[in-house]
Amino acid sequence: MKLDDNPATKPKSRRPRAEEKVKSILDNQIDIVHQIMVAALVLRLSPVLVPVLLRFVLDPLLAHRSIDLLGITLSPERLLLIVTFAGLMVAVIRTMANYRFMSLAGKCGHSLVADLRQAMFEHILRLPVSYVDRRGTGRILLRFIGDSDALRNWASKTSPNFSADRILVLILIGIMFSLDWKLALIVLAPLPMLFLIIRKWSLKLREMTKEARGLQAKLTGFVESRFSNIRETKWLDSTKQNRHAGRTVMREIADRNTARDQFAAKLDSIGQFIAFLAIPLVLVSGTWMVWSNEVTIGEYIAFFGLQHI
Repeated sequence: MKLDDNPATKPKSRRPRAEEKVKSILDNQIDIVHQIMVAALVLRLSPVLVPVLLRFVLDPLLAHRSIDLLGITLSPERLLLIVTFAGLMVAVIRTMANYRFMSLAGKCGHSLVADLRQAMFEHILRLPVSYVDRRGTGRILLRFIGDSDALRNWASKTSPNFSADRILVLILIGIMFSLDWKLALIVLAPLPMLFLIIRKWSLKLREMTKEARGLQAKLTGFVESRFSNIRETKWLDSTKQNRHAGRTVMREIADRNTARDQFAAKLDSIGQFIAFLAIPLVLVSGTWMVWSNEVTIGEYIAFFGLQHI
């Protein structure tokens, strides 16, 4: 066996170079990824303006009384005009931020996929034939197509969205505590249970996804081998045994994906239920606090608005 074909030596030296190449490709897109994150943050933060504004103007609006703002007396009619204009501005800002986010994500994602696939193709050509034989064409093709698409989605959308969501959560928590610390604690009360469930079940969901991708690689190799020898395949397909082999893999993939989607749906549904438990809690507690003049109606409504952002 040649040294290049020895799996005990060559893969260990290839992996750092491959990881370094992927990191280099991602670093080339870091500036545009930051722009995507900013657009995602603006997209999520802009609706916060509405409940924050209602916290100050809702009470005088409902009572139909004027307020003094920086030495300027604002009538209820002017307050209503300001709130309406603010709502329109939020809609415009969200539209522009969404367009910016989608356009930059598409540009970054497609450029990333092109660079990754070029690097992967050049890397595969340098690999020994024994590596391809061991891995199988199905697994290599799945990585060439599927993994690059998955990395594109992660780098151009998932990662910026996740970063923006973390900043948004911290800002929302700060605003809630500035309104009323008691209601803020009520809103946050169900979250520890939600985090524990997600942390526990997400591992199982990851394993189910990994198993499904393994079967997908097997199917890809099966189809590729049949298409590359189409004449023999058409002859072999005349027998029930060969037809049954392909259908078995396809059905197993469908069953595994269905089971994974059902498990993901269960996890999402339970998460939604726990998150929405805060709504009736805030409704009951907030109503009593308004009756006892601990919070204003504007603060009460602002909490409901912040909960749905």
